[in-house]
Amino acid sequence: MKLHTVVIGTHVFTLPSDVDLPALQDSLTDTVLRGGGIVRIPSIDAEEVSVLVSPGLPMIFRERLLPEADSDGAENGNVHAIYWDDIDGEFS
Repeated sequence: MKLHTVVIGTHVFTLPSDVDLPALQDSLTDTVLRGGGIVRIPSIDAEEVSVLVSPGLPMIFRERLLPEADSDGAENGNVHAIYWDDIDGEFS
């Protein structure tokens, strides 16, 4: 199973396994090209997340293959959110 995350600015969002990644990327791209705006980011948590995106804001889409043992939990939404501190240094 693949785990998708998007880093917007300095915050990492863990995306649900059923996310339409190309549609989200298109939505973010279109919003930036229009000069900025609010975009809803799908979340695995029980919260609604909307992000103000603008030109010049860094966005990084990551795809990570989960080991089999972790995949079962991910199917049931049992993947823990990944935060900037968890990956800080991976971009050094």
